[in-house]
Amino acid sequence: MKLRKYVLSSSLCLALVTGSVASVNATPSISEAKVDRLNETQNPMTVSKSSGAPIGVAEPLADSQFRIMSPVNEKEIYSFTFTGVTYSGLQSKTFSSTGKNIQINSQADADNYNYASGDYYIELWKKRWFGSDTKGKLKYPFGTQTVYVGKWSDVGDGDFFFTVWVDSDLPQKIDGAGKVYQNDGW
Repeated sequence: MKLRKYVLSSSLCLALVTGSVASVNATPSISEAKVDRLNETQNPMTVSKSSGAPIGVAEPLADSQFRIMSPVNEKEIYSFTFTGVTYSGLQSKTFSSTGKNIQINSQADADNYNYASGDYYIELWKKRWFGSDTKGKLKYPFGTQTVYVGKWSDVGDGDFFFTVWVDSDLPQKIDGAGKVYQNDGW
């Protein structure tokens, strides 16, 4: 009798655990559901690249591994991937920030994974009633398998988007991914 109760309770427990695991695995995570997949065809640039030198160079994320992209004390507001980026560039979808600073963590490699390296640019734009204002562009290295961190200070709250492109003299397409964060202090 004890053996029978044990077998029944063990079977019931196993069925409950298996059903729970299956339902968890069947549901995509929230972060996966929010990722925008960008490319030049569906997300072309609608603004002109700003002239002049970049306002800075993105810095490597300490102990960078692409899975560990979330900075401490900051709020993620946008997540993205991009494919096939050339000099023509692409434009992100609009995202909102209620912080005073914006940080974009990004990592990219050559689209054919041929170990090519070079630079690409991310330029942050703030939407206005009519048009958009650039908040500056940063240079990011690609082909290093490292996440780089770009920071824009004192941009205020509002609606933003960014553009991504590679140097004009570089015939390489790049693929990558990243996350955008807001914060009120550095």
